[in-house]
Amino acid sequence: MVLRANGTLNNLPTLAKGIDQFTADANALPPTNYSANTGTGGLWGNASQWEWNWQQNPSGNAVSYATAPLATNTTVVGAGSVTLWVRSSTPDVDLQTTISEVRPDGNETFVQNGYLRTSERKLSTNSNNMFKQLSTDVEPIPTFTENDASPMPANKFVKVVVPLYYQGHAYRAGSRIRVTIAAPNGAQPVWSFAETQPGTPSNVAITFSTTMPSSLVLPVVPGVVVPTALPVCPSLRNQPCRPYQAIVNNTAAG
Repeated sequence: MVLRANGTLNNLPTLAKGIDQFTADANALPPTNYSANTGTGGLWGNASQWEWNWQQNPSGNAVSYATAPLATNTTVVGAGSVTLWVRSSTPDVDLQTTISEVRPDGNETFVQNGYLRTSERKLSTNSNNMFKQLSTDVEPIPTFTENDASPMPANKFVKVVVPLYYQGHAYRAGSRIRVTIAAPNGAQPVWSFAETQPGTPSNVAITFSTTMPSSLVLPVVPGVVVPTALPVCPSLRNQPCRPYQAIVNNTAAG
């Protein structure tokens, strides 16, 4: 699925070039999305004991793209990736991608995150990496070696592939799949990033065009029968649910 103008996301080829921008600020949100006891009887209790604090990204601190309502139930199991063509005002910047389900009842359910420091964007070209396997579109593997680290070039878009952590989620018919790009933090209940790059806010631009197609790849498993209706919000462990709030992407000049 490709990122397109006006915060849309679909399988059609990108025809018109667009550029959206945001301020990457790791301090824009609280470090975590949970506000109370994360032990037994709290985060690990039943849904009535949860105290989620999954906050919305402040205006201008994120960009977001969503599909049209799904025609059928869609099950995703595995990793995935978000390919972005990125321009940064700083030589390095940490990015967080968040996948969520925008439900037809007006709520939004968290599904999974992905993270990457843009200087570590070099992907492995063989199986000589931490996972000892080949990098693929659905499971990209950065080399994470010192020799391959490279600063972001000034005033230039470069390809950055953000791996997604493993996920297992059934999107119901009528829901939309959403990807949000921002600085790290605010989307996990227990841990967060204490040291981020660049340490101060960075101006980040994301472009999409026929020659620089920013996109989302998810491992959709066909033929899965989803036997239950849309779950109560919230009722999925470590998947907070909140009222959906649209993000109006700020555009930028080329």
